[in-house]
Amino acid sequence: MRAIKFVETNIIFAEKQDEYASLPGYAQLNGIATFNFKLSPKEMGQAIEKGKIYIGLVCFDNPMMPIKVSVDKPEMPVHVVGFESTPDFFIETQIFMETLNRVAYKIIKLEGEDMKKLAKTREIWLSVSTFGTALQPIALSCNEPEEIHIDATKPLNPNKPA
Repeated sequence: MRAIKFVETNIIFAEKQDEYASLPGYAQLNGIATFNFKLSPKEMGQAIEKGKIYIGLVCFDNPMMPIKVSVDKPEMPVHVVGFESTPDFFIETQIFMETLNRVAYKIIKLEGEDMKKLAKTREIWLSVSTFGTALQPIALSCNEPEEIHIDATKPLNPNKPA
C-alpha cells in the first residue's frame, strides 16, 4: 500500500529521512495525524480473499498510539472519538533501527459495506493520535504479520537502496 496525497494534506512526514518512505498527511494542532493509503490491485485481491488488513506500528517500547481506521474519508478535522489503543497482538522484540523493539499490530476486519467501499476506492484512511510526540513508524499490509520482517540493515524506504 502506498500513502497518497489528498486535498487536506499539509505535511509530509519523514520527507528528509532516507530510512523511511515519505508519508503525506494532515496534521492537526491537537496531535492527530491522518493518512490515506491506496491498495494496489494485487493487495485489493488479497484484502478481498483474506478479509483483513494488518496495521503495524513500531512502538519503540512505548504504548501503541491510538488509531482509527476507516474505508470512508473522515471529516476534517478528525476528533478522538472511536480511536483504539489496544493492539491485537505484538510481534515480540524485532530489531529496528539498531534497537530492540516491539511492533504492535491491529487487525482490521473487512466485510459487508466496508468491503464494497474498499473494492470501489481501494483506499484506507488512518488517523493516529500522537499526543504531540513523534509519529511511530506505520506499516499496512494484507500479509500475515509473521510474513512481515523488519530488517534493520535495509531502509524502510523502498526507493532507497540498502
